[in-house]
Amino acid sequence: MPPRGGDGLVWATVGLLAGIFLWFWLPAPPPWWILVPPMLALLAAWWRFRRMWLLAPALVLAGLGLTDARIQLRDTPLLPANAGWVKISGLVEEVRPRRPGQARMIIRVESIGGVRRRHWPERVRVTIFAGKKKRPREGAAGASGLATLPLPGDEVRLRARLLRLPRPVEPGAHDPARELYMAGIGAVGFAGARSIRIMTTDCGRCGPFLWMERLVERLRRAIAHTVRGHMKREEAASLALALMTGERGALSRDVRESLRAAGLAHILAISGLHLGLVAGAVFWLVRAGLAAFPALALNWPVKKIAAGIALVVALAYLVLSGNSVATRRAFIMLAVALLALLMDRPAISMRNLAVAALLILLLAPHKAVSAGFQMSFMAVMGLVAVYEYFTWRRMRRDERETLAEQAGRWRLLRWPLLALGGIALTTLVASAFTALPVAWHFNRLPTWGLLGNLAALPLLTVMVMPAGLLALALMPLGLAGPPLTVMEWGLSGMLRAAQAIAGLPDPWWPVPAMSAGAAFLMAAGLTWLSLRADRLRMLGLLPLLAGLLWPFAQRPEVLVEDRARLLAVRMEPRGPLAAAPQKGRAGDFALRIWLRRDGDTGSPKQARRRPGWTCDRLACEARVGGGLRVLYLRDVFRKKRRNDEKDVDVLERMRARCERAELVVAAFPLRGLCRHGRARVVIDRFDVWRNGAYALSVGRDGRVVATHVRGSLPRRPWATPPLSRREVRTTSRSH
Repeated sequence: MPPRGGDGLVWATVGLLAGIFLWFWLPAPPPWWILVPPMLALLAAWWRFRRMWLLAPALVLAGLGLTDARIQLRDTPLLPANAGWVKISGLVEEVRPRRPGQARMIIRVESIGGVRRRHWPERVRVTIFAGKKKRPREGAAGASGLATLPLPGDEVRLRARLLRLPRPVEPGAHDPARELYMAGIGAVGFAGARSIRIMTTDCGRCGPFLWMERLVERLRRAIAHTVRGHMKREEAASLALALMTGERGALSRDVRESLRAAGLAHILAISGLHLGLVAGAVFWLVRAGLAAFPALALNWPVKKIAAGIALVVALAYLVLSGNSVATRRAFIMLAVALLALLMDRPAISMRNLAVAALLILLLAPHKAVSAGFQMSFMAVMGLVAVYEYFTWRRMRRDERETLAEQAGRWRLLRWPLLALGGIALTTLVASAFTALPVAWHFNRLPTWGLLGNLAALPLLTVMVMPAGLLALALMPLGLAGPPLTVMEWGLSGMLRAAQAIAGLPDPWWPVPAMSAGAAFLMAAGLTWLSLRADRLRMLGLLPLLAGLLWPFAQRPEVLVEDRARLLAVRMEPRGPLAAAPQKGRAGDFALRIWLRRDGDTGSPKQARRRPGWTCDRLACEARVGGGLRVLYLRDVFRKKRRNDEKDVDVLERMRARCERAELVVAAFPLRGLCRHGRARVVIDRFDVWRNGAYALSVGRDGRVVATHVRGSLPRRPWATPPLSRREVRTTSRSH
């Protein structure tokens, strides 16, 4: 049984996490150098008096200071404006498929034509789209697709549309710029595969890490070629590559949604499950092979040798699978467990989990607010707590056979039942502990996750991963065909099970956006239940229940997309969002997230067809819950107009419409239009360019409160105010 109050190192990690979360929650966090004196004073007082109430605030201050220092040291140069179409020259650092027909490249910038030198970012992330199937031009990379994309270390030149880091789709939503900024990426862009020209391929300026990435990328492409050559079903081959090399880009959207709806999305991320299966299989095989020779088994530490070889294989799998954040996190946790075996310490404990968390947080404290970190550590924390509890119960139980073990007819069924029971218990515990971060970040939970894991995990454990590991080992000998065939059988069964479960009624349980207070209480309750090991453990149920009963966050009545291409309103209080009708799919990404944060299962197309809007060629009108009239002015000036209609006439008609509206949103710069009527709030293209997406709430008294993204992210280094394109661009432009 662990210590009654829990391990001190574990609680120290919790205090450090609290400080990190506090840094991201505070509107204006203090600089790290201000926090050092009070932190040292509290640590000295704790050392003198040994009072926990002195250590807890010191750890919180340490988390605050660590986060601020790490983020300030990053200092990523950012592109301050959407530069438009430019010519980029640079060194490719990473190339990864993203979706069928798409890939993402990270380029270390050498020059950006048409942009002033002082505004160049060090790195840009460019999404590459496959070109049409035409005859490739000489020197072009991948004119008919993405098959000949450059390798890491190649010097390239391409024409891309370069943009600022993306902002949240609404105030309080996920901030995608944070991860990009911490990765050293200062801009994002889009380009066609036909525009890429590979200048050099000798990797002459590659460092050791980039040279290794180049070799690994060649290996990934060779593995992909072998897998696709032996597997007949494209979906199975794509899923096999996702498990073997971490390449999820070839998976179709239908397959992804089926796996998510069946609660199997975790198998797409190379994490603890995959590394555990690989390392466990290698550990068992090496240990069994060495134990077959009595001389080795009696004179050599067979268990430690197997653990060391398993650690090396897990490291190779980490490098091959792309070295993503989730995989690094899982490898650190696995390495701590295997090193504990080498030092004759318990392999599974809360202390080992705390060591893994500390290693990650000291290097990258911002990972604490990411979905992957929270889901991984919450799941492992719950599983370790349950494991320790059952271990303690088994130690106290009298060693006698149960009636089921004595009965001969149950003896053959004992191990299958234990395996299914273990999968069911593991799935229930992991689902319960990851439900909070999943609901917070994604606003939906899979309804049939337990059924999906019971159907798919036995195939993954028994057939898929062992066959994939054997195929990787036999590929250099050209003998990978039979294990790949077995792997395809298992993957086909998994896909059929996922599609069948995804087709069941109500595959998703929608969860509206939660308030920060509710999330904090539930996280505190789960942490207390897991880390305490005495009768006080049950006190964790109080904050957990309080968080579950906490009302959901109040949703705004009007939402404006960050380019003013989309406007959505509620026609009645707490009603569903209805988007202004329009052609095309502009703003679908933001609308999908708005609906999900509402707990609305409708699609963007359904939201645009909901009644309440009255539209013509110039504008759309609607009334929100409090009876306020909302006017959305379309950007008709970019479209071809009738010859008999002049701009003056259009502006006069728009001005007349503005006189009758309380809320006005325009998809173009108004330049004084509608600013002097009865409108209480006027938002145009300049406002969203400057401040990001808007959210408007209407009180019972009819008062309108407008918030925007820029106001919700003050004093963050990645949330800098934009500049105009004229200040960023030079006189020359790329054509």
